[in-house]
Amino acid sequence: MFEGLFPASHDTIVQTLLYRFAQWHALAKLRNHSESTLSFLEDTFKTLSRQLRKFRDFTCAAFNTVELQKETAACRRRLAQRAECINATSSESSGPRTKRFNLNTYKFHAMGDYVRTIKLFGTTDSFTTQIIRILFPNPQGQRGTYVIGQGELAHRALKAIYPLTSKLDTPAQLAKHERRRRVLRQVREAADTTLSSNQTPADSATPWFPNDHHFIASSRNNPVSLFTFLREHGNDPATKVRITLHF
Repeated sequence: MFEGLFPASHDTIVQTLLYRFAQWHALAKLRNHSESTLSFLEDTFKTLSRQLRKFRDFTCAAFNTVELQKETAACRRRLAQRAECINATSSESSGPRTKRFNLNTYKFHAMGDYVRTIKLFGTTDSFTTQIIRILFPNPQGQRGTYVIGQGELAHRALKAIYPLTSKLDTPAQLAKHERRRRVLRQVREAADTTLSSNQTPADSATPWFPNDHHFIASSRNNPVSLFTFLREHGNDPATKVRITLHF
């Protein structure tokens, strides 16, 4: 007879919780919803919530869970560095700390908004929380730039800037780098606006001049679609080109 990883009473709770999670996830990711499926999704979330609280109050309370060894080692290093910087000894315990299952997080909180969000914006495959993107220079001095998103990907900005800090008073240093990045972005936007207002004829939307063999604009503010240009100048002998498509 197969025996689970936990005692029978706890194993039943864990398996039921996994099933409810799979059921909720399958309904939340449906690409076509109706009133009945949304009602089923809402009922499934209520059942899942009750199972989560049961798991927290009964199963989690029965086991003493602590940090991993690498987490404890990292905590000790931080305490030692902090004590060294202030020339004092830390009175905090260096042993593994107790870790409890926490339902008071944003991810659990947001699960209750799925039905309302689907009604407002459509199914979850028709929108994303990663829409806004910002480019800024690589803080490591390497080639290329970081693509930073606001919203779900906003934490990547902090991770990219974190190596530039001294790891002490980190929030204040992160805020300083963020203010600096915002000022540089404003300066760049102001420079782009000035360049557009003082645009020379060579940077205009005209893609070529009759006396020039070719022309490459120094600005990308006025792109020209090659296929649209050829279609509009179909009777011009200068635009007679042969396009070969390879499949």
